[in-house]
Amino acid sequence: MAMRRTGAVIPMAKNTGMDLYGADDLILAIKRLGDDVQGVHLRTATEAGAKIVSTAASTLAPRSEFGSRGNPAGHLSKSIRTQVKWTSTQDVARVDVGMLKSAWYGQLQERGTAFHPAQAFMRPALAATTHNVVALVSKILRARILQGKV
Repeated sequence: MAMRRTGAVIPMAKNTGMDLYGADDLILAIKRLGDDVQGVHLRTATEAGAKIVSTAASTLAPRSEFGSRGNPAGHLSKSIRTQVKWTSTQDVARVDVGMLKSAWYGQLQERGTAFHPAQAFMRPALAATTHNVVALVSKILRARILQGKV
């Protein structure tokens, strides 16, 4: 998995993702738009929703006081990124929230090991913010449709 940011490709570790379905009236209105316009507005809305999840995950991520293995303190928290994928053939925007590959140990923190209990932060962040994400994405899309910006 790689993510584009300002022309650079940032390799990412395994991500936690969410597909957003529902809001049938919004989906019908979006389908009436051209592909370019659909992508711009749906991407903007889903990026805003993904920011809620990534902020929560960053807040919940375990932090070492002094850092470890050459990484500074708070490296895991700072490595959380989002990526939005638009699939026009399926009318789905997929949002991946994950960590940079340099934070590979985040998966061990999330799931635990035989020697280290799990300190989940990605899944709880998604669970805690799902309602807010759906509400925000719906609000943004509805406003753009009703204001004639799409």
